[in-house]
Amino acid sequence: MTTNFADLQPASEPLGTASDFVNEFMDAVKPKHLFDNFSEPEAALLSNYLEVYGLPRQAAVLRAGDEGQFMAFLVTGSAVIERQMDGKTLHSTIHPGDILGELSFIDGKARIATCTTLEPSDFAVLSMDSFNALLVDHPRLGNKLMLMLLSSATAKLRQVATSPNMAALTSLV
Repeated sequence: MTTNFADLQPASEPLGTASDFVNEFMDAVKPKHLFDNFSEPEAALLSNYLEVYGLPRQAAVLRAGDEGQFMAFLVTGSAVIERQMDGKTLHSTIHPGDILGELSFIDGKARIATCTTLEPSDFAVLSMDSFNALLVDHPRLGNKLMLMLLSSATAKLRQVATSPNMAALTSLV
């Protein structure tokens, strides 16, 4: 199975590292409070490990069943997450600042949902190779990122566990 973001979506346009777009990246994630515990220098350093890709409308970002060798932050645009469950398709729209793919990124299991752009969108992508390099180069920052990802994942699990709405399951990508 393909694990490289650019190979998965051939229509993607590499735009550079997130350090080239650090203000846009931070503006996107700030309302989600994902990086509240990161200093500006830490966020800037992390941005060196994120590759930014532009995707056209109706482009697949993630596909159910694919390996989780990357995760992404939506920087601009919007996308829909679709998950099949009990013969029904559940939908959830994501917006700038949202993370996708972190569950498979953390546990290495196959993706459980598909994500497709609704409009031209930009994603800051962290590959497993870049994450491993971050852990070697800046272990404290890498561990801080992992704690943030685990916190995000557990928040999604809590939302599903306490929500009477089955659509909450689509937040688990």
